[in-house]
Amino acid sequence: GERGEGVLGEAEQRIHKSRYSSIDTYIADSALNRSDFNDVPAPVNDEAVARMVEAGVDATLARHVGHLFIRDPLVVFREKLEQDNATNNDHFENLQSTNWNTVRFKVPPVNQDNIQWRVEFRSMELNLTDFENAAHTVFVMLLTRSIVSEGLNFYMPISYVDTNMKRAHSRSAVRREKFWVRQNKFKQDGECEAEPQLVEMTLGELINGDGSGFVGLNQCIRRHLDLLDCTGDTRAHIERYLDFIGKR
Repeated sequence: GERGEGVLGEAEQRIHKSRYSSIDTYIADSALNRSDFNDVPAPVNDEAVARMVEAGVDATLARHVGHLFIRDPLVVFREKLEQDNATNNDHFENLQSTNWNTVRFKVPPVNQDNIQWRVEFRSMELNLTDFENAAHTVFVMLLTRSIVSEGLNFYMPISYVDTNMKRAHSRSAVRREKFWVRQNKFKQDGECEAEPQLVEMTLGELINGDGSGFVGLNQCIRRHLDLLDCTGDTRAHIERYLDFIGKR
């Protein structure tokens, strides 16, 4: 029943995606993160959600974790069954680490102050060379810095994200498919707070710009580097990566 192959049983919920999938909810504490953007079904473990809300966890984060807890653990180690959850979060990580979504929100390990809250970008595949892997890593890192520092808004309904993921899995998608993206992403003149203007673009247009006003992701990164006054050898090294991403 939960997999959609039959009638739901008592206390069962339809699980619409596998553990390996795109995200189901946005969780940022931001006015730009509108609740109506979470427009795909995301069943939750009601008991887990209620327990977290009672403990003071905000409703958005509680819903995210409650969605993780609709799954059973895939692996259980006998020696780790009995644990003090106040000093060890292995029980949580057992479920967290077996939900392989495109983005993962990672909590700090208990009693390790040197490791803070993290967001893990997980949708890329391993490339064949160190240069390729470095290029993709630097591209994603700089894009996140650009989004945060410039206040860019790429929010759109998650149903469009799901559509993009399905298209990305088709053969030669990088050359043949088009992907939904938000045009009005800049904060000047309140542009990014308006209704999202969604358009379909090739990956080349999305990365490099379309020549008709859409600022591509590489251009967003270069604007950010200009604001940082990034020049010289460092800029030249980064440009090799950005040029590679743009051409690929």
